[in-house]
Amino acid sequence: TWATRSSQWRKWVGFCEQDDRSIFPASEGDVLAYIGFLRLEGRVSAASLPQYLSAVSRYHELAGVESPTKTALVRSLVHAYSRAFDLGAVARPTRVGIPAAVMRRILVLGLDTPVPTLVRDAALVLVMFLFGCRASTAVSMRGSDLEVTDARMTAVLVHRKGKRTQDPLVLEYDRNPA
Repeated sequence: TWATRSSQWRKWVGFCEQDDRSIFPASEGDVLAYIGFLRLEGRVSAASLPQYLSAVSRYHELAGVESPTKTALVRSLVHAYSRAFDLGAVARPTRVGIPAAVMRRILVLGLDTPVPTLVRDAALVLVMFLFGCRASTAVSMRGSDLEVTDARMTAVLVHRKGKRTQDPLVLEYDRNPA
């Protein structure tokens, strides 16, 4: 988070130096010009723009200065940025993970094996596929987080990020008699 925030702060500093503006404290006008700069540069998506503004805001708040990013005019420009970005978006191919045909083969192989750990691993891959989980979720799972029995499959999905662990999501699926 700090590496990203640092990069976003450096972007702000570079803008201010290039446009001969005061880095700190900033005014509402400086922030409006910064948003225009980011839009013209075309490298910051509408989804990422709030993080860039948050970097500026956070430094102001840490110094005990009111943030210039939380005004009605800034919010309106952020909304306009989002609309303009959506209109100019170009379709790009995106990786979506495991294709369904490959997932089916993993499932068939998992069901055909007599090795319990391979059945568990195939079930894990299936759960990750069905719920669109990231690889980091699977990597953080322990062997005890997934149990496959004749009666049901139980998965415990724990979101672990750094030292923080959120409440687990427990998924239980009874065996389908068919």
